[in-house]
Amino acid sequence: MTAPPAPDPALPSEDQIAWLTRVRALHRWKRLGGVFGCVTGAALMLLGRFKPETAPPGALPAGLIIVALSWAVFGWVMYDRWRWVKANPYRPQP
Repeated sequence: MTAPPAPDPALPSEDQIAWLTRVRALHRWKRLGGVFGCVTGAALMLLGRFKPETAPPGALPAGLIIVALSWAVFGWVMYDRWRWVKANPYRPQP
């Protein structure tokens, strides 16, 4: 009977994988909303710039505002994730 091989220290442990999964899952829907907001805002800006006759009035400023708000959401999510990681650092189990 042979002993099981020793775990490779270069590979992440199950605890570390669970912690990373938790961090990556934080604010997932807000990040997705930010992406959709950026795409929508960019589409409005392009429509207002290159097809002004078919665009709704104020499409360009509305697109700029939507993109700015989406980036503000991204910034807030990054800050909040950073705060969570600082409050809950990964501590390997001995």
